[in-house]
Order: sequence, then C-alpha cells, then structure tokens
Amino acid sequence: MASNVFTLKSHKMAGRLVSLIGPSLFDAWYLLEFDPDVVAICERPRLDIAIVRSKKCRAVDFWIARQNGSQSGVIVQGGSRTDEKISLEMLQASVAASGVTCEIWRECDLMHRRLFLRNLKQILPYLCQEGAIDVGLLEVIDALVLASGAIGVSLAELFREQARRSRTQIAASLFAGYAKGRFIADLAQSPLSATETRWAAP
Repeated sequence: MASNVFTLKSHKMAGRLVSLIGPSLFDAWYLLEFDPDVVAICERPRLDIAIVRSKKCRAVDFWIARQNGSQSGVIVQGGSRTDEKISLEMLQASVAASGVTCEIWRECDLMHRRLFLRNLKQILPYLCQEGAIDVGLLEVIDALVLASGAIGVSLAELFREQARRSRTQIAASLFAGYAKGRFIADLAQSPLSATETRWAAP
C-alpha cells in the first residue's frame, strides 16, 4: 500500500507536505496546484456523497476555493476502488442529488494530459525551494516577457539577459509567474525546454 502513496510539497499551500493515494489523485493535485484561479486546496475533506440507488458513499477527493470566493469539491472518477461499481452517470446523478457543488474529473482524461503533467512535475520543485523566488526579479522577468510580444522569451534567453543572477532563481521566479497566470507557455504539447519553450503574456 505504501508504494501507492505519493508525497509532495505544495507551493500553493505554503510548503505543506501533501500525501495522496494513487497516481490519479497525485496528478489531479498538480492541475489544481497550477490553476491560478484556485487559491486553496484541501485533500480528503471528510465529505461523502451518497450514491443513488445504492448503500454506498463516494468520498470527495478535494475541496477547493477559487479567486471569486466560491468553493466546491472535486471527485476524480476512477481514482477510488469504489468507482469500479459506480458508473459516471450514477456518480453525476448522486452529486446532483446531494446538493453539493462538485466537479467530476475522469481519470482517463488525466491520462491524456501526461506530457503537461510531466512538465508541471518538473516545475514544482523550483517553486518549493526556500528563497528561490525573488519578487523583484519576477517583476524584471515580467517586463522582459511583455517586451517580447507574441514571440515570447525562452528560459535560456532570460539566463543570458540576467547573467549575474542565479539560474535557479531565474527559473523559479519565471515558474512562479506562470503558476500565478502572469505568463503562458505551451506545456501541453511540448516537453519543457530551456531553449524551446517560449513564455509569453496571456
């Protein structure tokens, strides 16, 4: 069972260690971690959804708060053994009947985003390094990204432009801006690269 437990340090939750059971919940956390609209995440919120026409319950996997103050649950369908006997339609009907605002994410959809998730997993350790993110440097990078226009700027170009600064700090500050929604990059279609990945303003 221990091999199915994944632990990570969350930048969004102030460096708190998070333990998640199963790869699908581990992947789902990364999508929440890098969603700039999500401001807080709670794993295993101790909230159950009663399954209609059944004596079973399905635990809500995450409880999240968004920028506009709204809150909702997230269930990763396929991420629990209980899901083996619960169809997506039954789960949707159960959530609707519960009155709880809850998003349902399908495990199969997460699997189709493997490259994007792999890129996010490379970025998160930079964000969690103590002292790596420099607010002043982030402002400088923000200006450089804006000046680059639609073409964007690569991490390698930022390294050359800020040659006197630590490369770790440059990367961490750039990635922090991405996590906050200040920059965009095509991380869903191409592997993360210092030379090929272009970072631009939204």
